[in-house]
This record gives sequence, structure tokens and C-alpha cells, in this order.
Amino acid sequence: MSILQKYDYELLRSVGNNDIKKLREMIDTGVDINMKEYEKGTTPLHIAAARGNKQALELLVTRGADVNAQDNRGITPLHSLVTNRYDVLALWLIRHGANIHLADNNNFSAYDLAQGWFQKEMVAASEGKPVISQDLEERTSPMFQILSKPARETAVTIDNSEVVKIYYQQGNFKSIKISSTETARDICKRMAEKFNMTAYDKCFDMLEVVKNESRFFNANEPLLVSKAKWPIIVGTSGNETHLHCRFEIALRKSAPKEAQELFSRI
Repeated sequence: MSILQKYDYELLRSVGNNDIKKLREMIDTGVDINMKEYEKGTTPLHIAAARGNKQALELLVTRGADVNAQDNRGITPLHSLVTNRYDVLALWLIRHGANIHLADNNNFSAYDLAQGWFQKEMVAASEGKPVISQDLEERTSPMFQILSKPARETAVTIDNSEVVKIYYQQGNFKSIKISSTETARDICKRMAEKFNMTAYDKCFDMLEVVKNESRFFNANEPLLVSKAKWPIIVGTSGNETHLHCRFEIALRKSAPKEAQELFSRI
């Protein structure tokens, strides 16, 4: 089995197991998330849909998976969601561009399969209108709360939080979970708290090191947006990006002497 085939297999397995950590790692190595399984032509999104794996489905879609991909029988992920009565997931996928009228090789669309019990909601979702139904499952879920509002009011995004390492002096680091909206300024505040240096949080700067080249962040710049642009570095052990790219926090040289002394003892 070649390295590429191994990565494809690991990608499909991580989706099937809803292993989000592994799935994110595989995507970061640069595997094709729209790759098709040889015999059936199924994509990772087909597998996530067939099993109702919500987290895997969300991650794949937000990272660019083709929501209208068809397998060798012409079946789309939406066909699978409708057939298996994953109603809320189906509506969410429609909001993200799934075509309700795309037909399979037998000339049946997902809309046809729904017949009367779900068609009204599918049309509403495709038109960006609020979806309100007493028959839908998971009506209290965050995903359904998004669907119950017009698309223009929700601007649906998935908060892809990640656990990252923030390095400081002498190669030490602290692991923290950050959201996609947190800025360099936000992280400086959080790290200052971890250092018990809250009073000096404005004395810190965040920077990224990419292949030995350093760059300071602007205060309002989201860290994960920059991380998504890091080059993919594949070595003998797989994805080795983390060995060459990292976040660092630094105390400004203009910081008060007391702050410098505190930081030196961390």
C-alpha cells in the first residue's frame, strides 16, 4: 500500500469512526477530502452522512467537501441523510448548498425520497427560509436553532476550536483550547492569567514561527486563521507541520522591570 493509499484509508476510517481528532489531522496533511472509494465511488462525506456522524459531517463541509458529490449509483450525501431520517443534518446540509433535486441513477432525488413528510422543510431550507416543524427530531439542538432562523440572519459558521501549544522562553509551552474567533490580544490575556501576570497582559505580543521565520501578530488578528495557512510538511512520520510551525508569546523589552523578573521565573 502506497503512502497516498494509506492516507486515503485512514481518512475514510476516521470519518466512519467519527474520530474528529484524527480526521482533522488527516485533512491537515493535505489528503483529498473529495477522494472517491474505488469500488463504490463514495466520498468521506457520503460515509459521514450514512452514519449520521454530525461532527465529521460539519468538519468536512467547513473544510470544503463537495456537498453534491455522487457515488457510482448517483447517490449524494443528502440522499443518505433523508433515507436514514437524519432530518436536522439534512436541512443543515441543504443550507450549505446540497441540491434537493439532484437525481440518482434511478432518477430519484432526495426530495423525491422524502415524499410528503419532509418536503416542505427541505424547500424552506433550500430557499434560506426559517424551518419550523413539530415533527423534526432534535428541535432543541444548536443546529436546529440555526435552522429556525432565516439564512441571512444566521451566517452559519462552525466554531472549529483547537487545542494549540503556545511556546514561551526556553522551549517551554502551555496547551490551551482556542476558538476560531480568538485574536492575538485575547490569547495574550489568557496566557498572562496562566503566568499569574494579569496586570501585565498588555506587555505581551503573539507571534508565529513558520520554518524559522518569525512574524508578530496584529492585536485583532485571529490565530487559527493564520494557522490554516501554514504549509503542510509531510515527513517519514506523517504530518510534521508541528515540528516546523508554532505559536509563541513574548514579553516586550519595554515591559516594566517587575514584569521581566516575573516572566524570567516562569
